[in-house]
Amino acid sequence: MDIINNPAFNGSQINLAQGSGGSHHGRTFTVILQLSIFFFTVSLAWFSFVYYPKAVDKFATVGLPQQRVVSKAANFGEFPIETDQYRIVYEESSNTYYAFIEGKNIAEFADNKNGASLALKSALSLDSVCTLNVIFAPAAKIDVPQDLKNPVNCR
Repeated sequence: MDIINNPAFNGSQINLAQGSGGSHHGRTFTVILQLSIFFFTVSLAWFSFVYYPKAVDKFATVGLPQQRVVSKAANFGEFPIETDQYRIVYEESSNTYYAFIEGKNIAEFADNKNGASLALKSALSLDSVCTLNVIFAPAAKIDVPQDLKNPVNCR
């Protein structure tokens, strides 16, 4: 019955400004609530109108990697396997696969190399190209590190 007779209880709502322990606690709660709403609103506005546009502009200038559509599919089952991104040739005398990879820069070379490796695994129905003697060479004149000339995840 105390809650019904309490002056802080007004109908179906509790009046926090007139608490039974004094009005100081209710005002403190109200101020904290108003400050938290203010700071959340300011941070939402900052992320919406300052941070997010800067992040979008960064990706607009740098660019996101785009998936290319292969214009000519590889002819699996016979060598050479040729696409616009790579050419894979098998030399029987040395039991070696040569993959000539197109690419204007290192990132494009690495992406095309992964595609050539996948095409070679698919053509030979293998889980990995580590057991094969594969040489990846750039078709364009770019300086490619030695680790990109080797098959991926092979030691």
